[in-house]
Amino acid sequence: MAVTLEDVDHVARLARLGLADEERHALRADLESILGYVDLLRELEIPGEGPGVEGLPEDGCRERLDEVRQSQAADLVLPAAPTVDLEGRFFRVPKVLD
Repeated sequence: MAVTLEDVDHVARLARLGLADEERHALRADLESILGYVDLLRELEIPGEGPGVEGLPEDGCRERLDEVRQSQAADLVLPAAPTVDLEGRFFRVPKVLD
């Protein structure tokens, strides 16, 4: 794909970049190279795979059931904590922010 200096200027303006003339020409060549690789990737045919399905199980996304459960972590941890650091069923910590 051919990239013009106007394309480079447009991308630079969107990215709020100030480019010197030699940087504009270097970026044009880099963008052409990158887009050339993208065109090569588009030509690849991978049977059985659609875009964006990498890593998904065969039957799609699995979701866990949303179940309300009582946490027992506090019951296990609070008895081991010093009583000076407790306030009810919560840990009292030093103030961090003013």
